[in-house]
This record gives sequence, structure tokens and C-alpha cells, in this order.
Amino acid sequence: MAPVTKMFHSSTRFLSLAVLLSVAGPGVAQSQAFPTKSTTFKTDGLEFEVGGRTKIPRNADVINLRHCRIVGKGDAVLDVSGYLELKCVTGGNTVLKDVWIELAPDCKELYLSGVVFEGSGGIRPSEAGPSRARVYMEATRFKSGTSFLFETTSGKVTLSGCTTQGPFTVRGRAKDAKGGNKTELQILNLNAYEGITIENVRKSVVISSMIGGKESNFIDCEALNFASNLAKSEIFTFTQTRPKKFGKTKIKSTDFLAKSILFSAPAKKPGQAERVRFDGCYFEDGYTPEGVRARIITDIGKDEKVAVLATFKKLQEKPLGLVKYSPPKD
Repeated sequence: MAPVTKMFHSSTRFLSLAVLLSVAGPGVAQSQAFPTKSTTFKTDGLEFEVGGRTKIPRNADVINLRHCRIVGKGDAVLDVSGYLELKCVTGGNTVLKDVWIELAPDCKELYLSGVVFEGSGGIRPSEAGPSRARVYMEATRFKSGTSFLFETTSGKVTLSGCTTQGPFTVRGRAKDAKGGNKTELQILNLNAYEGITIENVRKSVVISSMIGGKESNFIDCEALNFASNLAKSEIFTFTQTRPKKFGKTKIKSTDFLAKSILFSAPAKKPGQAERVRFDGCYFEDGYTPEGVRARIITDIGKDEKVAVLATFKKLQEKPLGLVKYSPPKD
């Protein structure tokens, strides 16, 4: 009977394995550790695991060109010094679940296309300091519970067709003790449901974007071009901490649905105020310059300590409608 029993157990193990394979299905990817050496993936449906801090060194180019999942375990961090590209060239999305991306000071470049951040995580500053990396992101979404906070000294940062359902901040830092920030920031077609903050960035462009949430802040922006937007944040603040620094601020062709627009700047001499012009804009709660200023604007007319006077050109009586609002998707 021994041979029969042995044969029976072998058959049972074979059937159990067959059942497991049939349940899992032939298309289920086996999880693998996220790579830290130069490599290019061109296989659909891969799954990677990030456990703790995973360093992509300066000499590594990690590229994935197909839809995949990257899942974090614990406090999962992709610490990038080299080049990281996640791009779905054949459709679909790269999903990062519970994973943070940190760009080290010496990071070369980050390229994201068709990426979805979910769970917790997102992009956050490196403990080693701000980065000089070039960043390009398109059709990338940060779901509720994730966030985007990037600290940068220089380079070019471009976001096109992206969505953020959590906090969104770009913070410029001085390149060294003797120089200022050298970053160029371009934001095109952004849906920022929780507002945005841009601070101390040398050159900022925000165009054709929907900006919601409770508050949005533009702080010490050396040059700001804010145009053709739907400005839905309850409060917008435009701040300069040094006098006479609003000369390169341009605000054009925007629908303002804000309840308050607050200016803040010190005066070079008592009583002086530099002008900031709203060119071709619409305001929900006012149809004349006097009405808009009285209802919405805080400038030197309401606070003598604010060295800014808001002016208006071609005030619109109806919304321009250049950007439409749509509720965020889960």
C-alpha cells in the first residue's frame, strides 16, 4: 500500500498547486524588489515592492515604460540621486501605493507620465537638502492622502495636465550663501483641489489651471505669470518680504471666485505703494474696480502698512470660462 499512498499524496500536492495557479491566473505578476541599478523595463503589469529606504544612486538610470504597480511596505522611500523615469508608453498607469519619492541634492532627473500616487506618500524633500534636479510630470495624479512638496535650488520643473487632491507646494531655496534661487517653474493645466503654495522661486508660470481649496499662497516669487486660470481658493495671498519686488508679477485673464485677495509687502518709504494690475480678469463679487477693491482686495486702501495698490484693466462682467471645474474623482 505504501506506493499507492505515496502516489496519492503526490497527486494531492499537484492538484493543490494546479488550483492555486488557476485562482491566481496566468497574468498575475510576481512582486520583485525595486531596482537600484541601471535597467529598462518593457513588460506590462510588473509589480515592484519598496521596503524601507531604497537608494537609486547617481550612476543609475532606472526606466519603466509600461504600466505597473509599485507598492510600499512600512515607511517606503525611493531616494533618488540618479535618473528615474516612469512612463506608460502603451497606455494605463504606473501606480505608486504608500511610496514616497525623495529627490536628493545631486539627483539628475525625475520624469513621470501617467503616474498615480495613492494611499499615503507622494513627493517630499530629502533630509539631505533641496534638489537641483530637472523634473517633468504629465498626466500624473496625487490622490487624497498623498501630497507634493518639492524643495529646489535650480533646474526646470514642469507639470502638465496633473491633478493634486492633497497639499501642493514648490519651495525654492538659495543655491548657496552668495546666490539666490535659480529654479524655473512651469505649471500648465493643473487641477489643484487643495490649493497651491509657491515660495521663493525665481521664475514661476501658472497657466490654464483650476486652483481650489481654502488658501493659495505666492510668497517671494521673483517673477510670476498667473494667467487664464480658474482661481477658486477662498483666499489668495501675494506676499513679498522685501520692498518693490512686485514689478515682475503679471495677473491676466483669470476668473477669480475667491472671497479674499490679500497683498503684503513692506514700503521702501512710508506711504509708498507699488502697483499690481489685474488685466482682463473676472471677480465673482464685484463688477467695478471700486466694488472689487471694497469686497475682495486687501491692499494699501484697507491697510496702510501694505505697500501695494491693486489696479484693474478691462474688468470682465462675465466669467471668461477658460478653465472648467469638475469634482475630483476617487
